[in-house]
Amino acid sequence: MKSLFMLCIAALLAGLLLLYLSRKRASALVSIARAGLGNGSGSADAPHSSISPAPLRGRIGVDGIGGVLPVMADDPNAEVPIWFDDAGFIDNAKIHFMRLQAAWDQSDLQDLREYTAPQLFAEIKREREALGDAPEDTEIVTLNAELLALRRDADQIVAEAHFHGLTRKQPGAAAKPFDEVWLVTHDWDNASGDWLIASIRQTS
Repeated sequence: MKSLFMLCIAALLAGLLLLYLSRKRASALVSIARAGLGNGSGSADAPHSSISPAPLRGRIGVDGIGGVLPVMADDPNAEVPIWFDDAGFIDNAKIHFMRLQAAWDQSDLQDLREYTAPQLFAEIKREREALGDAPEDTEIVTLNAELLALRRDADQIVAEAHFHGLTRKQPGAAAKPFDEVWLVTHDWDNASGDWLIASIRQTS
């Protein structure tokens, strides 16, 4: 009888120990996950898709608008559509950058709407209208662009484009550096059509 009682006590203690260890491990995993949400440019405010921007006051070129860039973790199943061309993407990215900056300067909301996702456009529109209708004159002194990352998200291709260089707001003024990352999307199956800007993150 005594040995049976001791076995029951031992089994109970073992069960309590396993429960304690499992809870401790779960707590550690939650802590790691929460830490990951705060690293780099990640955002806990992008609830549905990796391409959902969380609006944040920032700039386009120099004085525009920005968005938090959600982290895209390394994906072993990352794909690239057969029509994608790295060099062509960079060339077109620079053209889009200059066109978007010009649209911002001229308060051309129609052009801004054409190249931006609805959520980002709404924030851009508020920012630009707050400045009034007076045009701005931004000179892009130097413009560099690189492709940082590329992945598939359902029926979309998602790319991170890094822009940096120098701009000048007034003739004769000193050029100032800018550094930002755009998250852009495009239909996966079709090369035609423009890339859509989902978010813009200022890195300087």
